[in-house]
Amino acid sequence: MTPTGTNLLGLVKHLCSAELPYLGFAFGRNFDAPPAWFGQCVEPNRDKWATAEESRDYIVEMYRRAWAHSDATIEELNLDVMG
Repeated sequence: MTPTGTNLLGLVKHLCSAELPYLGFAFGRNFDAPPAWFGQCVEPNRDKWATAEESRDYIVEMYRRAWAHSDATIEELNLDVMG
């Protein structure tokens, strides 16, 4: 853990937070159940650390789903599609 609270599990959350907007939402491909840390009323940078309510399994599974969603975007869209 760093002085800012970032930890390895937080980095996995951050990857999820980066992939969903860039390889999903930007191409009009919504995610069926966005992570709990997405939204208007969440603490800034909340995706940089795991909270007590978020299990390792939840965060890793959420990232695996985001990863699959990103892969599907790459496979299904042409390279010239604007996002």
